[in-house]
Amino acid sequence: MPNNNPNLDNMAPRSRPTLDGARPALGFGQPVTRPIDPAPEPAKQPLNQELYTRPQKKPNPLTRMWLFLPKKHKILLLGIVSIGLIFAGLATFIFSPSLPDYVDKNLPKIDQERQIDLHEIKEGLEKYFTENNQQYPVFLQVEIDGTDPLTNLLVPLYLKQMPTSPDERLYTYSSLSGKSFLLRAALTNDAYYDLSND
Repeated sequence: MPNNNPNLDNMAPRSRPTLDGARPALGFGQPVTRPIDPAPEPAKQPLNQELYTRPQKKPNPLTRMWLFLPKKHKILLLGIVSIGLIFAGLATFIFSPSLPDYVDKNLPKIDQERQIDLHEIKEGLEKYFTENNQQYPVFLQVEIDGTDPLTNLLVPLYLKQMPTSPDERLYTYSSLSGKSFLLRAALTNDAYYDLSND
């Protein structure tokens, strides 16, 4: 059947959509891409403040009392505390026992005790010397452990108690002639502290 409409001859054939949703441009054969709107982001849920709120600690009663204390009372209280600390420091300095002059202040405390012990033993030996015809106990060498022969001679007449070493390094006493003696203590630095009647 002949086409009587002249406009139909000039019409281009309708194109079919491609698989990706684009249609070819009419008359050119190039696809026309339609922009695809991005998917909307999900709305952020507000944080539950009740779950993230930390429990508040109750203030100390003393802290609360200090906060509500008048300023002049605070100054008075600080003054009393300062005076008390000063008197405490003075009392500690005055009534603390002072070390004898013969004690080396640079030595450890345990070595200072050794020096004091040897001088105490020396005092007992001097008493023994005075009452025994100017003669010290004669021993080649005695390790002083509290049950030794020297302890038996000096305690309890000349010493109330024999001083002994605070560790396994025992004090030693020696006198060959009875006119002199030597007391020895081993110190923590492997040196010796010697004490004689001179």
